[in-house]
Amino acid sequence: MKNNRILGIGIDIEDINRFRKLNLTKNNRFLNKIFTMSELDYCFSKKNVASSLATKYVGKEATIKSLSFVGKTIEYKAIEITNDSSGAPRVNLNFGGKKYEILISLSNEEERAIGVAIL
Repeated sequence: MKNNRILGIGIDIEDINRFRKLNLTKNNRFLNKIFTMSELDYCFSKKNVASSLATKYVGKEATIKSLSFVGKTIEYKAIEITNDSSGAPRVNLNFGGKKYEILISLSNEEERAIGVAIL
């Protein structure tokens, strides 16, 4: 981190069953409102699609909470959760033309996914 100043922190937890109950197709209206096509491609390439979707979702929610000081609505698709070559999650933010450094940690187990974001 270039700057040690923390501007915000966010955390979110989600029941994976919420995603298991959806019609899990790439052209699902809800999923397309929340996720970029790149995120959907990634999630649908995984064995447990619902768990992967829930994990990316909590990453987006935690990021939104860490940016709460902005005072503006942030669209889900303005936040893209990617993975680097080692599999570690990264946040790409397309919001307001400003560059924010966001550290993110995501985890899941059979029933729940959790995400923490530090801005």
